[in-house]
Amino acid sequence: MLSAIVVLLGVAHALPLGWQPTVDNCTEGWIKQNRDHFSFGKDTDPGEFDQRYFTFTDFYRPGGPLFFYVGNEGPVEIYVNHTGLMWELGSDLGALLVFAEHRYYGETQVYPDGTPDCLRYLTIEQALADYSVLIDHLFDEYALPASTATIAFGGSYGGMLASAFRYKYPHIVDGAIAASAPIFAIVGVTPEPSKASFNEIITRDAGLVCAKRFKDTLKLVYKLSETEEGRDLLQTNLRWCNDSHQANSTSLADDIVEWASAPWGYLAMGNFPYPSNYITAAMNVGGGANLPAYPVRVACEPFVRLENLPGTDEAHIQALAESLNIYYNASGDLACNSFAGTDGGGEPLPEGSCRGDYGFQTCTEMPWGQDSGADEDMFWPPRSFDPVQYKAECTEKYGVRSDSWAGLQFLRNMADAVASMSNVVFSNGKFDPWGVSIPDGEVPQGVDCRVMPCPESVTSFVMETGAHHSDLMFTREEDADDVRACRRLEAHHIRRWIAEKRERHGRFDRSITRPAQAEDVTPETVLL
Repeated sequence: MLSAIVVLLGVAHALPLGWQPTVDNCTEGWIKQNRDHFSFGKDTDPGEFDQRYFTFTDFYRPGGPLFFYVGNEGPVEIYVNHTGLMWELGSDLGALLVFAEHRYYGETQVYPDGTPDCLRYLTIEQALADYSVLIDHLFDEYALPASTATIAFGGSYGGMLASAFRYKYPHIVDGAIAASAPIFAIVGVTPEPSKASFNEIITRDAGLVCAKRFKDTLKLVYKLSETEEGRDLLQTNLRWCNDSHQANSTSLADDIVEWASAPWGYLAMGNFPYPSNYITAAMNVGGGANLPAYPVRVACEPFVRLENLPGTDEAHIQALAESLNIYYNASGDLACNSFAGTDGGGEPLPEGSCRGDYGFQTCTEMPWGQDSGADEDMFWPPRSFDPVQYKAECTEKYGVRSDSWAGLQFLRNMADAVASMSNVVFSNGKFDPWGVSIPDGEVPQGVDCRVMPCPESVTSFVMETGAHHSDLMFTREEDADDVRACRRLEAHHIRRWIAEKRERHGRFDRSITRPAQAEDVTPETVLL
C-alpha cells in the first residue's frame, strides 16, 4: 500500500536520471472496462474488455502526485520508453507513474478480429472515460489520499487527449502537459487554421536546395512512369516489390509519389538532435531502428549533392532512393520497397481487423487534411484538402460519417475553447509540422498564447529547436537551451498544481466542523 502525508517539492528543475528506464522496469496491469461507458440499459450492454496499463512505484514518496500518461494511437510501450519528462520529474517529485494504453491499440483489444462493426466504440469520449475509471481504480488500489494531484501527460494525439481530459474531467485531472497538440487542426474550427502550414514547415526544415530538387524528382517520376524504359529505371533504382508494379502508369506514379512524400512529415516530427527510434517505433516502420540525428538534413543530403553532379534522370531517382532509405530501411533489413498505400507507416491493417485504426478516428471525430504542391512547399502535384471529398472517402472506406463536433466539441471556436481551459501547458517545436510556427497573419493549428488570449492558468511555449514533443523526451546533452527552458516551465506549473491541490484540501478539511444547530442560526447568519 502507498500512504501519503506530505510531498517534498524538490529542486528547481528535474535532473537526468543517470539510467534509461524502460517498460522492463514497470509492472503490467489490467483492468476491466465497459465497451460503452454511456449505455445503461440491461439489454443494450455490449460487455467488457481488458485494458492494459503499466505502473512504476519506486519513485513514490508519501504525498507524491500521480503522473498519468494519456495513451496514444499505438502500443503503450512506445510512450513508457520515451516519455523522459515523466520519469525525471517523477523521480524528483516522488510520483507514482502510470502509463495507460488507449482502447483498441497495442494489446488492449476491445473485440476479436472479424467482429462486425467492431470499431464503433473507438471514440475520444470512451477513451477518456476509460482513463477516468482507471484513475479511480488506482486511487483505491494504492490508497492515495484525496489531496493527491493527478497530472496528465500526452504528446501529439495524446496531447490533444491530455488537454481534453483536463477540460472534461477537471475533478479528476489537476493539470495537463499537452505537447505538440494540434487541437485546432480539425475541420470546422473557427477561425480556420492554415491548411498549408504543415507542408510549409517541412519545406523550411529541408531548405531551398533540397526542396527544389525533391519536387523536381517527383515530377520526373510521372514522366518516367509513362514509358517502359522509364519504369525499368524506376524499378531498378527504387527496388520495388512485385506488388508495386502496376500496368497503369498514372496509378504507379501516384503510388510512388505518395510513398516518397509521406515520410517527410515524420522525419520533421522526429527532427531531434540525436539518434532516436521514437518515430520508427510509433509508425512501425524501418524495423524500429534509430533515425539519425536531424533526419531531415540527412534525408536531404542526396538531393543537395545533385547540385554538383550531372542532373540525369537516374541520378535524381538514385537520390530519391538513398534519401528515403534512412526511413523505410532504417534497420538495413528491407529487401524491397512496396508502394501499397502504407501512408508512411507499416503494412495496412488486414480486412476484418478490429485493431485500432487512427484513420477511422480522423474520419469520425477528427477530420483534417493539408494542402500541398503549392509554390511554397516541396511536394507535387498540387492538391487542396476538400472536406466534402474527404468525408465521402471516409464513408466509402469505413461506412461512417464525420462528426468533428463530437469528441472535441469544445473546440468549435478558438477564443471560446481557450477561454474555457485551465491548468494546461501547451508546448510546440518550430521543426514540428504540427506546430504553431507559421507566417504572421496565418491561424495556428494549436494553442499559442503569443497570438491568442489565454487565461492566466493556461500557458504555451514554442521551442526554437524543438521537434514533435521534444520536451517530453529524456534529457540529452544535445538538447538546446530552449528545450530545457520548456521543461523548466512545465516543472514549475506541475509544482504549482500539486501545491494548489494540497492547499485546497487542507483548507477544506479545516473548514469542516460540527453540523450547524438551530441555535446557531441568527438573522446575521442568513444570506438573503
